[in-house]
Amino acid sequence: MCYEDDCFKCTQGFDVIVDHWEVKTKNKKTTKISLDMNGGNDDDDVQKKRVKTEGKLVERDMEKNVTIINVKGRNRKIKNDLIESVELPKAKREKGVK
Repeated sequence: MCYEDDCFKCTQGFDVIVDHWEVKTKNKKTTKISLDMNGGNDDDDVQKKRVKTEGKLVERDMEKNVTIINVKGRNRKIKNDLIESVELPKAKREKGVK
């Protein structure tokens, strides 16, 4: 188990912001294409868009190669090779505290 896995287990259940790529075809269906950053997929009908998704971190399944986050009560699976970063949001401040 590496340092990255320890950090990941510590943040499970907390609110996170996941910065990832969303791959869609022109007919608006999300596809299960792995994103090749070197331009390996040259189809004109495939659109790649970088998206930030906020939710609670549920788990990371290395066998299925997905990270699961809970967004508004629904679990959303995001492929690990499409994820750029997983961050904790900035802390909120209370009124009257300096």
